Amino acid sequence: MKPGHFILKLDSIETIPEKADALYAFIGQYIRSANNVESIFDLIVKLESISTEHQYTKGITQAYHCYANYYMVKSDFEKTFQYFTQAVENYKQLNCYTELAELLVDVGIYYSNAFQYEKALSLFKEACEIGEKINNTFIISRSQSNRGMVLIKLMKYDEAEEILLKAFTTAEENNYDLVFSRAAYNLTMIYLIKKDFQAIKYVYLRLLKCIRKNGDATNSYFGFCGLVGRMYLLLNDPKRAYRYFFKLLNSSLQQAIIPGALVNMSYYYLYLKQFKKAIILLENAMQICKKNSRWVMLLEIHDSIATAYVLQGDYKNAFYISLKKEKLIAESSLPREPEGYYDAFYYLKDLSANLKKNLQQPELNDTQQVFKHALENETKKEAVAVYSVLSKRELEVLGILSLGLSDKEIAAKMFVSVATVKTHLRSVFSKLSVKSRSELIRLNFQLGLFNAGQR
Repeated sequence: MKPGHFILKLDSIETIPEKADALYAFIGQYIRSANNVESIFDLIVKLESISTEHQYTKGITQAYHCYANYYMVKSDFEKTFQYFTQAVENYKQLNCYTELAELLVDVGIYYSNAFQYEKALSLFKEACEIGEKINNTFIISRSQSNRGMVLIKLMKYDEAEEILLKAFTTAEENNYDLVFSRAAYNLTMIYLIKKDFQAIKYVYLRLLKCIRKNGDATNSYFGFCGLVGRMYLLLNDPKRAYRYFFKLLNSSLQQAIIPGALVNMSYYYLYLKQFKKAIILLENAMQICKKNSRWVMLLEIHDSIATAYVLQGDYKNAFYISLKKEKLIAESSLPREPEGYYDAFYYLKDLSANLKKNLQQPELNDTQQVFKHALENETKKEAVAVYSVLSKRELEVLGILSLGLSDKEIAAKMFVSVATVKTHLRSVFSKLSVKSRSELIRLNFQLGLFNAGQR
C-alpha cells in the first residue's frame, strides 16, 4: 500500500493509541521493504504530532523510532543515534518489550552499517532473548537473520549458516515473508561463497514456493534474483544469468531498487568483458544514489567501478576512483569498511580472478606500473589527502615524473607538447604547495609513489 492510500484508511481509526500503532506498523514495514523513503517522512511527522497533541508517550517514542530508521536509510548516522537513544530509554520506562526488541534489532543494523560488528551482534542477541521471553517468534527470527548477516561479514560462514537456517525455518513456518526472504538472501550469499550451487537452488525453490503461496513478490525476492544470476555467472551460464538480472532490472522500475539492479547487470557485462557498458551502468547507479543520499551504497559502487577499471588494466582511472571514494568518506564522515570486507561480501571474488586470468592483457607500461602500485596503497590516508586535489591528467604527469624522466621525455610518453607538460607541472606545484621539481620528487618518495617507479 502507498502512503497516500494509507492516509485515507487512517481516517477510519478512532482512538489515538490505535491510530498511532497503525502508523508505526505501516511506517516500519514500508521503510524495511522499500528503498525510497522520502514519501514516508510526512507520516512520521504526523505520528509525532498527533501523539504529542494527545500526550501519548508511547506514540512519541514510536515516532522517534521511525525517525531513527528514516535517517539510517539516509546514512545520517548522527541523527540516527540521537533518535535511537531517546527511543530506547522511553521504551524501557514504558515496559514496551516488543517495541524495545524491535528497536534493538534496528540499532543493531545501525551498528552493522557503521561496521561496529561486535556491538551489532550483542544487540541482536539481546533482542532475541527478549523475543524468547515474550514468545515472539517474529522478533526471534528477525534478530537471528540479521545476526547471521553480520557473521557473514565477519567471514564466520558456518556459524552464520546455522543461525540463518533457524531464522529461515521459523519465518517460513509462520509466514513472515520479509524475514524469510532476507534469510534466504543471506543463506544464498554463504552458499555462493562456498560454491554450493545445489543449496542455492534448494533455497530458491523454497522461496518461490512461499511467493506462489502468499502472492507477495517482495523487493527481497528480486534482490535474491541478483544472487541467482551471479551464481549462473560462476557456473559459466551467462544466458541464465542475464535472465535473472533482467528480471531484477525490470522489477526495479516499479519497486525503487534500481541501483542494486544496475550493479548486478554490470556483473553480466564484466563477464562478457564489455567494460564500458559495465561502467556506464555503475555510473548511472552512482547518480541515483547521490540523488537519494544513499551514501553507504555509493561507496560500494565506487569500489565496483574501480574493480571494472582494474579488470581492463586501467590502473590510472581505478586509482582516481579510489581517491574519490576516500574524499567522499572524509567529507561525509561515513564509516570505513574493515579490510577485506568488500572482497568477501560484495564482490564476485572468483569471477574477478577468472576474468583477470582470461583477459590476455598486454604487459603494463611504466605509467601503469606506477599507478598499480599507487592503487595497492591507496588506503594510506596521507597519500589520499595529497593526491585527491589533482586531476586525472595531473596524476598521470606525476606518475611519469616519478620515473625520473625529463619534461621532454614525459611529453613523448603522453603524446603532448613540452609546454603542456610544463603547464600541468605548474598546476601540480601550486596544488601540492611545493616550489621545485626536487621537492615534488621527495614528496612522492615519502608517500611511496616515487619508490614504485624505481622498481
